[in-house]
Amino acid sequence: MMAQGLAKKIVFLLIANVPPMLFLLAPQIAYDYGVVGIVGFTAAGMLSFLFTRLMYQRTREQEGGGLQTAMLFFSIAQFGCYLLLTAKIIILRTYLNDSVWYLLALAGVITAIILLASRRGYGRWIPVSVIMMGMIASVIIPTLVYLHVSIPTVYSGVHFLSIDTLSANRAEMWWVMAVFFMGMMAQQLLPVFFGNGKQKGLSQQAYPHTLSAFLWSCLPISLGSLAFVAKAQAIWPKQTDQVGVFVIEQFGGEVGHTLFLVSILSMLIYSLASTVRKVKQSVLGARGLIGAFLLAVCISLWPSITILDIFVGFCLVWGPLLSVIAVGTKSKANLLLVFFGSAAAVIMSLQTGMIPGILGGSLLSALLALAYKFVGKKTEQSANEAA
Repeated sequence: MMAQGLAKKIVFLLIANVPPMLFLLAPQIAYDYGVVGIVGFTAAGMLSFLFTRLMYQRTREQEGGGLQTAMLFFSIAQFGCYLLLTAKIIILRTYLNDSVWYLLALAGVITAIILLASRRGYGRWIPVSVIMMGMIASVIIPTLVYLHVSIPTVYSGVHFLSIDTLSANRAEMWWVMAVFFMGMMAQQLLPVFFGNGKQKGLSQQAYPHTLSAFLWSCLPISLGSLAFVAKAQAIWPKQTDQVGVFVIEQFGGEVGHTLFLVSILSMLIYSLASTVRKVKQSVLGARGLIGAFLLAVCISLWPSITILDIFVGFCLVWGPLLSVIAVGTKSKANLLLVFFGSAAAVIMSLQTGMIPGILGGSLLSALLALAYKFVGKKTEQSANEAA
């Protein structure tokens, strides 16, 4: 029973961090930021598992009120962007390869299997199966790619070990890693913030978080290695979030390509079903849900938007939120503290760039929360002395 409980907690922790967009995000980060970038992203993800344990109780204390409703709006919008962008890339690539009907048939079969499993009483095994399939595919697909590519060509090519993929002397790289950490922390804490953590019996035990961190770390490293094949073979996609798909199409073979489609479609369909179920139970109301959906559609239709842009862009909101949670203020003013931090982050982003804007807005929210907490304690002490 103890082992079964531990497995449930590990699956719950991994669900938020093995989304379909990870198959596109990890190669893009490795392609844009090189070895240091993907290692930094992996380290940030592993740390997020451990810090979630430390911030669990403070996050639970923020449940309810306007802050939770506002963050739920942005969470649904971000998840909608991920689903729409991932689906758009997959559909576009299959259309260009004249395999749309194959994709539709595959999606129909996967949907039928999930529905049949749910009706037969095996619904609890669906997330486990999807997570396991995603993790296995993230290892097998790069292996098939590297078996197909000439090893001497890859390892001796000047592009494979080019300076830009190994450089760690760029100052902005370290700021980007801080934002990666914020984005991964948000993915971990938002389910707890919306009340899902207590439903799964998630606690502050160290074992589930530590094991989940090590299991998850294999995914971005393995998938990110696809970008190095792209560098070696001079693959230059129009948008870098498509680099993983390009490499799998050219060097993954039929087995690798089919495994990729099955895995990502299973994750997309399961994620969509989970989102619909959560939307039905949400407190946003019809107007809020429509607004979140329209925001996701508008962002996804932007011509040059990528998966990484979505991941980083929503940190304009998640950064100030995490700052307020970390300080531990318990007040209705928390929504205003997050709002001021996010507004400052947006304004700074327009002037200096998104990464400095996110960090500046997060710092402002933290300082405001500390000041508010200090003033609140002083006021409470004065009231007690007067009494």
